[in-house]
Amino acid sequence: MSVSVPAGSYLVQAQTTIAGGEGTSACFISGGSEKSNSYGSTEKAPGITQMTLHNVETTVLSSPGAIKMECTGAAEFFVYSKLTVTQVGTIH
Repeated sequence: MSVSVPAGSYLVQAQTTIAGGEGTSACFISGGSEKSNSYGSTEKAPGITQMTLHNVETTVLSSPGAIKMECTGAAEFFVYSKLTVTQVGTIH
């Protein structure tokens, strides 16, 4: 999942729900000056069968480009994914 944006400073928020499978999964945000990772694990029933992963970061793009969220790992399903990119004036 990705969003094309002009050069500038951004607040990036992402989430996805992982479900099924057994083991660790991860979601990564990339694009601009920063990268963000979040990790979670799911188990077979009656354990933790689903979990929502959240990523939040600020980043700066010096030229137009894409901000991407990619997820991988043991989960069978990556669902209800959302990527929100908000341009901001300045990051301190």
